Amino acid sequence: MSKSPLLLRAILVVSGLSWGATVSLATLASAGGHHPMTVALWSALVGLAVLTGVMVLRRRGPPHDRRTLLFYALVGLIGTALPHALTFYAAAHLAAGPRAIVYALIPLMTWLVSLTLGLERGLLRRFAGLALGFAAVALLIDPDFRAAGPNHVFWMGVALGAAACYAVENVYVSLKRPASLDTPALLWGVTLAAVLWLTGALLALELPILPPASLDGDEAAVVAMALLHLGAYGGLFVAIRQGGAVFASQVSYIVTPAGVVWGLILLDEAASLRVAAATALVLLALFLIRPNPARASEQG
Repeated sequence: MSKSPLLLRAILVVSGLSWGATVSLATLASAGGHHPMTVALWSALVGLAVLTGVMVLRRRGPPHDRRTLLFYALVGLIGTALPHALTFYAAAHLAAGPRAIVYALIPLMTWLVSLTLGLERGLLRRFAGLALGFAAVALLIDPDFRAAGPNHVFWMGVALGAAACYAVENVYVSLKRPASLDTPALLWGVTLAAVLWLTGALLALELPILPPASLDGDEAAVVAMALLHLGAYGGLFVAIRQGGAVFASQVSYIVTPAGVVWGLILLDEAASLRVAAATALVLLALFLIRPNPARASEQG
């Protein structure tokens, strides 16, 4: 670990709190009645503007050979355009607390995809973690769950679809990321690809590309969400680089309860024993699915 463990822990906590806040901000961003894909596009555009500034300051262009361009296109689709659209669709119908718990399943889904491809071993404790994670979701899709809307089972499935996209992205990036592609360039290329994917989809479906010009409520939430997401990812990259992969993976323990608490604060969501129980289950699942320390330290 770095010589400044307190600073690294602070960075990790801030990253987790920021990611947790984006769950509630997605709800606020969807509250104005804009189409979810329009909101997803503008969230990506804000991120692209910031990353373009970073690339200009670096005075070094991103790689753009054929293999890297294909990588941008695929990750931009499965890791940004599609899951962001699904996230904003789900945000219009589900409370922030349940979505925060669903998104905490991403590490478990990533392990499941890796296991299917023969990249990970089937340890008993990880199977137990997977079972607990989906038990947490089962608590939230109970038809009697009071915080849910009339079609909540379907929308929970949409949220799970977004989480599955991120899991597939994690594995694909770990296998196919070009060696010459550093993180700022990766983020810029993938975000640009996502903007192109979303713009093409909106044009093809004849959906609105431009939201209202005002910057109140939902539009401000789009900007805040995009900036917090970029900041959290940057913090996680610092944590991985200086503290190792095992240390950085602990951000998952912060994101889930933070997402639930931000829902209580920003959206005035009702506290629920069912949400508390699901949160406890998914945190235990994340503990069981944690990476092998020796192996992860080699990778980090």
